[in-house]
Amino acid sequence: MTTTKTEAKWQQMGLLEPLPDYLLPYVYEVVRGKPVFYKGYQEFILLTKQPQEMGSSSLQSRLITLLILLLGKKGIAEKFDLFTSELGILLSKNNSRCLDLAIYEKNEVLIDKHYSKIPPKVVIEVDIDADLSNYENDVMSYYQEKTTDLLNFGVERVIWIFTESKNVVVATQKSPWEIYQLGDTVNIIDDCNFCLKELIEKN
Repeated sequence: MTTTKTEAKWQQMGLLEPLPDYLLPYVYEVVRGKPVFYKGYQEFILLTKQPQEMGSSSLQSRLITLLILLLGKKGIAEKFDLFTSELGILLSKNNSRCLDLAIYEKNEVLIDKHYSKIPPKVVIEVDIDADLSNYENDVMSYYQEKTTDLLNFGVERVIWIFTESKNVVVATQKSPWEIYQLGDTVNIIDDCNFCLKELIEKN
């Protein structure tokens, strides 16, 4: 039986059931073999907008940029490899996640056209880009599930920045998850810290 390009694509993504070709560009992550779409994907399809029009908010993009600049200023980029732009990681055959910012050991990741199968040391997420209609309006269950998946995969530290509530959640493998407020200092890695209030005020 011949496999079409569309079938090969959804199988490579880890989807358990086929999706129409036009829906594939809107898949943000695959969780337990099921697609999680980008937030607002239905509106984009109805308005016949192109997939590349979907993206981060200006605040989300700016915060990620400022974090990268901070990591570079602190010398972290000399000691570790930094990846951004929704880096895809393959947790298992039917589970893939996308990351806003990932910090890896130097030269640990093979640079190619495939998802990484290696856990980063640190992951930073700014807000949630996924459509959460399948989570019954329970936004927190998505972020908790994604965080747990990343920690179980081997990520040492997961940092969530929520711009609406203006707080930061830090999850590690061996310690209770911690919630930081707007003006608190949050450690990323080594001696590199950030304050959400200071980052927001730089805009």
